[in-house]
Amino acid sequence: MKKITRRKVILSGVMKKGSPQIMDLGGDSYRITDELAKKMKLKSVLLFVQTLVLTLFYLFTMDKFRDIPFKGADGAVIAEGLTYTMIFLILMFSAFVITSVMIIPWDVADHMIELDEYEIEDIKSGRNPKSS
Repeated sequence: MKKITRRKVILSGVMKKGSPQIMDLGGDSYRITDELAKKMKLKSVLLFVQTLVLTLFYLFTMDKFRDIPFKGADGAVIAEGLTYTMIFLILMFSAFVITSVMIIPWDVADHMIELDEYEIEDIKSGRNPKSS
């Protein structure tokens, strides 16, 4: 069994569509607890809301630069626009990191069980792997 780290779950953990208890991590599939599944869904919803709010804030902040032609802009205007853009990118990155770190538990490996290929096929076909 490969070592499951919190960083791997945060950066490359993908929930399977239609199977709320299955997570793909790298090339492996894992059955996760209800608690971790709820936290992953909460993380996705919070990141969506944060992205929406920050994007709207960025859009309204950059609205004043919309009518300035590029050739007519001086260095101060370009620097101000780039500053707002860099702040937006830093805030987006910070929102992702802070939200993920606050929601995903430290003992994430205790919430996951690696599935073998037969269990994955049973889940895809709709059979309950524990009953066979």
